[in-house]
Amino acid sequence: TNNTDFAGSISTLITGSQAVDFSSYFNGDINFDFSHFLNGITLLGGLNYRTYHIESEGTFYNDGPLGFGEPINVNQFGAYAFASDHFIDERLNVTAAVRFDWHEDYDASFSPRIALTYSAGDKRLHNFRGSFQTGFRNPSIQEGFFRLQLTSAFTVIGSAQRSIDNFTYVGRTGNEYTLQEIIDEDGRGFTAVQPERNTIMEFGYKTVLDSRLMLDVNYYRTTYKDFINRPLMFFKPGTPDFQIFGIRQNREETVVSQGAGLYAEYKLFPRIHISGSYDWSDFDSPDFEASDPNTEDDLEKEAFLRSLQFNAPQHRGSIGLSGEKLGRDRRWGFNINTRFTSSFVFYSNFGVNDIEDANYTDASVSYKMRKWNTTFKLGSSNVFNQEYLSVYGGPPIGSIYHLSIRYEEL
Repeated sequence: TNNTDFAGSISTLITGSQAVDFSSYFNGDINFDFSHFLNGITLLGGLNYRTYHIESEGTFYNDGPLGFGEPINVNQFGAYAFASDHFIDERLNVTAAVRFDWHEDYDASFSPRIALTYSAGDKRLHNFRGSFQTGFRNPSIQEGFFRLQLTSAFTVIGSAQRSIDNFTYVGRTGNEYTLQEIIDEDGRGFTAVQPERNTIMEFGYKTVLDSRLMLDVNYYRTTYKDFINRPLMFFKPGTPDFQIFGIRQNREETVVSQGAGLYAEYKLFPRIHISGSYDWSDFDSPDFEASDPNTEDDLEKEAFLRSLQFNAPQHRGSIGLSGEKLGRDRRWGFNINTRFTSSFVFYSNFGVNDIEDANYTDASVSYKMRKWNTTFKLGSSNVFNQEYLSVYGGPPIGSIYHLSIRYEEL
């Protein structure tokens, strides 16, 4: 059965749990390559239009009788241009792009980007790269128009302006409250959610030394403005109309994520290679201030950073050994790769829990029968069955063993 009036004791939790979704979307793209009009310059352009039709009869979204009372339509439009060319004896490659996006519920977005690569040295073995990009993320359909009463006292709501203007909460007493009244009583000045924006800088270097050692190092830094997360509003506590509302909002604080990586591969013998990689990532909010000076700032900041839900280990790495065309007839091959990740705290709406560090090994061996043009491969991911978790609430990841047979017609 289905009931979407959200009226206290006769809410959906008591009268039924039917899920209705007749939602759909239409998407159209036009892309054109202008390069053949130009001399050696790559130039692309395109347009995009998309419209969403949200129809859940109030079971998931704010299109029920206490919301819009009808299906919700959302329209958006985008246009882009991309150009690329080579300079300095084709050592320098410059790529530039720009995109404009319009959304009927949010501010328009303009996102230019540029990237450069340069190959130095007589043999062009020293390759430098760098890029500066701007990006954005419009609130998802759920973040803008969701409406779901998860428990008798907890409701998740979307905060697009149209959704705020079309939301009514009916308490157990029968009193009706608009979402704007709920926001005003909270007093923190919540407003309609807007796109999350960021700027990204990335630098990298790649080279081959003595024809045996390949190195690749990189660093990136991303700065987020108007980061979207979900604060809670406690409405009418201590009364029959009490309800907790989870609402999407843009944070005032700047959020910064950064990371660096190193990859190396060394040729031990002509057909046997050893490789290793290490990745470090971190995130912070340098201008975060505790709401109460009397609290322990470090604990409150840690809670805030977890609420951003990056949910990534700070350290990851791997070491591998591989060989191909081995043996007298060069029919054998193998690959062994051991990976590790550091422990981290996983924070989500589902719950918070520690994810322990993981260490597991993938391995495979192959043999090629040239007479039949067939290759047999026996392998395993997590060959020693060292179970580990990657998300809180998910099942532990175990082993997969596989045998493949590949035939190639020459």
